Amino acid sequence: MSEMEHQLSDAGIQVLSSACGFDGNAYAAVCGGADGRIGIFEVPEAQAQTASTLGFAPLSNLPAATRAACQ
Repeated sequence: MSEMEHQLSDAGIQVLSSACGFDGNAYAAVCGGADGRIGIFEVPEAQAQTASTLGFAPLSNLPAATRAACQ
């Protein structure tokens, strides 16, 4: 997750808080396959559009997402 946080800070985006979670979708259990883990970052509203250009999206886009302990 720190790589994603660095991506935000390198773009001048202030990370107010960070957490881990799951996107809420089901995935087949295969080696190397997606597992639904996500990084959750709180950024100032004024910087949300800049984060969006980097590929980050509002957590509200994943209504079934849940927070989980980071591993």
